[in-house]
Amino acid sequence: MDVFVKEFVDKKKAYEEFNTQKRLYEIGVKCPKLIGDGPEKRGDKFIIKMENVNGTSFRDFLNKKYISKRKKMFCLLFISENIKIMHSKTIKHLDLKPENVIILEKKQGPITFNDVILIDFGNSFIFGIENDNTKEYRTFEHRTLKALTLKTDVQVLGIMLYEVYFGKLPNLLLSYDSKAWDEEPKFDDVEEKNPLYIALENLYKKCMSEDKDKRITSKEFYDILKRILYSKEYNNYWV
Repeated sequence: MDVFVKEFVDKKKAYEEFNTQKRLYEIGVKCPKLIGDGPEKRGDKFIIKMENVNGTSFRDFLNKKYISKRKKMFCLLFISENIKIMHSKTIKHLDLKPENVIILEKKQGPITFNDVILIDFGNSFIFGIENDNTKEYRTFEHRTLKALTLKTDVQVLGIMLYEVYFGKLPNLLLSYDSKAWDEEPKFDDVEEKNPLYIALENLYKKCMSEDKDKRITSKEFYDILKRILYSKEYNNYWV
């Protein structure tokens, strides 16, 4: 068995991440299976061992031009399904981004829930504003130092939705001025707004409000995106 080892300087953080990931695995979140009963001491550090996942990061998956936009969107659907399971137990990820998702390698067939693996739960037990979220994926709460909630993950799902569809980050995230959030977030303007564009833009808007109480839940995100992906109404608009 191929083993991945993660090192920690802080004993408390090692145990927190181990216990969080163990709990997530038990409730059905697709994440690497831990090895052993807890962190081990190695020199002046602590380590946790887990099964190594052979695949490609969702970031690399997004960068592959030959993979269809619809297939990439199915990956996002299953990412949101994992987040939905986490949120059902009031567990936040708080560092969700393409680099923290692994897509298992398969020679043929469609992407399934079992092929999408979440990793790096180092921030999942944090309940305040301290976090190491990548700057490109910082939500409104990260930028304004407000408390992070389950809806923080939902805004990241909206950001990922935009990136899957357009192949880039929203302009909103490229500005460090919080006033950029004053206007309603929207998709880029295009010459022809087809039904798929309109449906995805509406879903994006439901995730991106600076008022977290106005955002939908991860379950609602999953349900809406699933309807869009499986609806025959949009079949002719996927590129």
